Amino acid sequence: MFSPQIAAARLFDILDEQYITDISELPYSSGSPAVEWQESKYGHIQAWVDIVGFRNLSRDGDKYFINGDPVNLAIVQYDTKAWVSGSVQELTPTLTITTNNNYTVASLTVYLYWETMQCYDGDCWEVPHHETATFQDIEKSPELYDKTYKPRINIVEYNNTIEPKIAIQVQEPNASKIIVRYGNKSVTHTLKTYHVNRTEKGIYYANITPLDTWQVQGQDIGRLGDSVLINTNISEVNYSKIEIIVSDIYGTTRADPAEFNITTVTYEPEKIVFNPLLIVFLGIVGTLFCSSAYIIRRIQL
Repeated sequence: MFSPQIAAARLFDILDEQYITDISELPYSSGSPAVEWQESKYGHIQAWVDIVGFRNLSRDGDKYFINGDPVNLAIVQYDTKAWVSGSVQELTPTLTITTNNNYTVASLTVYLYWETMQCYDGDCWEVPHHETATFQDIEKSPELYDKTYKPRINIVEYNNTIEPKIAIQVQEPNASKIIVRYGNKSVTHTLKTYHVNRTEKGIYYANITPLDTWQVQGQDIGRLGDSVLINTNISEVNYSKIEIIVSDIYGTTRADPAEFNITTVTYEPEKIVFNPLLIVFLGIVGTLFCSSAYIIRRIQL
């Protein structure tokens, strides 16, 4: 259904593009509901109810996500009216939101109490009437964002005598930003950006878009591929001072140094270059090569 209000809002969004760093910055909108009036069995109660959308909504590809119970995050609008002859004494709507498998159900129960005047033989009195009706809207629930995955931190110590260093790799499929900080130096890897957009009914959501940017600050720190490299004396590394911050659309996690996976690779190039066995081996190979070349040349002559 075309809505001039939504069309105007979308045009404004295009002209005023907005990006956020996490879901807490997402604007709120009550949206534009789809109004479809329904009647009770006897036509005395008229009502409509619409699940307009969900708060804290994000979108990745063609899937929508929320982080929480759809019952608590659903945005629902409704209206009621009575169609009776007589005097309406009470018109009370009660909204109940539930879930059924992958669907969110908004049930609007309306209680109507009205009175009509009845007269007989010169006497008149009020006649009470009661009616209750329930109206529903059912919408597919967004998927639940996976927050159970903990960042895995793999660290390799390259303990060589020429240029010792450590390589840090962070594994978190939902990460939008990874910060590795050690003292006054840091590397920031931004993997995703969040563009503010609106649904067909005008509800704001964060559109998740892939990104790949790196920012390096300080000396003796950098990156190679997806790993952060820190040039340092291995024996002097204090892993409790390495701060690793992993963010996604719904929050930020600080990695626990006690859970770092650390392995060591020892490489001593001077022992290879000046190894006596290696020198003897290279001498033998050189002698055989020279002898073979001399014999071949004599044969040719």
